[in-house]
Parts: sequence; C-alpha cells; structure tokens
Amino acid sequence: WNLFGLKPYNLHKEDVHNTLRAINELIDTFLLRRKIKKYCDRIITVSPLYKEKLGKIFPKKEISIVKPVSKNEIEQSPNLETNNAIFVGAYRDHKGVDILVKAWPKVREEIEDATLTIVGKGHKEYEQEGVQTEGYIENLEDAYENKSLYIHPARIDAFPLSTIEAMKAGYPTIVTNQTGTKSEAEKVSNDFVVEADAERIAREVINYFNSTEEEKQEISRKFRQSTENLNYNNSERAFREAVL
Repeated sequence: WNLFGLKPYNLHKEDVHNTLRAINELIDTFLLRRKIKKYCDRIITVSPLYKEKLGKIFPKKEISIVKPVSKNEIEQSPNLETNNAIFVGAYRDHKGVDILVKAWPKVREEIEDATLTIVGKGHKEYEQEGVQTEGYIENLEDAYENKSLYIHPARIDAFPLSTIEAMKAGYPTIVTNQTGTKSEAEKVSNDFVVEADAERIAREVINYFNSTEEEKQEISRKFRQSTENLNYNNSERAFREAVL
C-alpha cells in the first residue's frame, strides 16, 4: 500500500489468510515494480486515478488508459422513493465494507427507515439493525429490487465494474476518492465522491436520501449519461491506440 502512497489499515487480526495474502501482494507488487522499470516501454491502466498514481512511480513511462466494460447489465431500475442502499462484491479488505457498516447507524439517526443490503460472500458478520447480508446471488436483478442508491466505500479500487453496472442502470452511486470510477461519478457531482471515512459517507448518504424526488430523478439520469461511452467498441479502440 505504501507503493501507492496509502496509509496502512488494520486487517482483521483473526483472519490469518487475509494477512498472508496482503503480504504476498506487497511482495508481488515490489517484484512487478522492478520488472516494469526494466522491461516495459509503456503501461496500460484502467482509470485516470491509477494513471496518476503510476505516473508518480514510473515518471518516464508512457501510460495509457483503457477502461474495462462489464458483460453484465442491470435491467432493474432504481426505486427512487425508497431509502434503500446496496453494495455488491465479495469480502476483500480493500473494499472497505467495514467502513460502510460503521457509517450506517449514523445514517439511521437521520433516516430511520434507511436500509443497507450487502451482496456477496464473506459479509455475514456485518449484519445489524438496518443492515442485511445476502451472500452470493446468481440473479442480481433481485438484489437491486427497491434500491435507490449504490455505495462503494473502497479504501482503494482500480475500476470496480459493480459501480459501472449500477450507474448504467441509473442508480445514483457514491464512491470514494480512491476508487477508479470516481471519474464517472465526478461527471454528475463531486458530492458523490467522498473520503473512505464513515462520517463522510454517512453525510453524503443522508444528503442524497433527503433530496427531492425531482432531484433524484435528475441525478439518476446524469449517472446513466456519465457511462454512455463505456462500451466494447470504445474500449477496443483505446486498447489499439495504446499498443500500436
């Protein structure tokens, strides 16, 4: 994590597997950094955020951005009349789900009926009042039913496709400033890009839920619009330009 100028965070002490995995990732990153410096002429990354980070590490390398696209499409439209939020993703420390869960009681102090659904493996321990976990779900359409907001509280995440899937379906989406898809959220409003901090996340969730129906409709429309250019043709074109 120091490679990217991040402050270290506490892993779950009881989870030895995750601790060892983190150590292995640090070693792999160190070795990869040396190989890139020695053998690579140019770098392809997936977001402006990572281009900026990599540019500080490899200032002499040419860096291009090729944004990935998702094969999944959420056909369920948001129910903007509800105060129900969702996160989708298997448990990983860097996803920051613990931060979001910590934020939720603060949200419910202001929005009593606010609910959070966490979809994906490994989150059972986070269940509490107003927070439910679903585990792995084959059909995400069911998970998104009656939701009005997607939240991605990552400590760092290069370009999570779950956020793009939500945005394309018109779900207002809150991401952190260490999430690569902040470039899409910023097209709507900087308000939807926050620090990976429970207080900041709670504040923005409350602000969104307190918006008028007309404001939410406009926000939803803008999120759809912000991802219109994310498609296979544009991604293929960007890749060809990067390698040729």
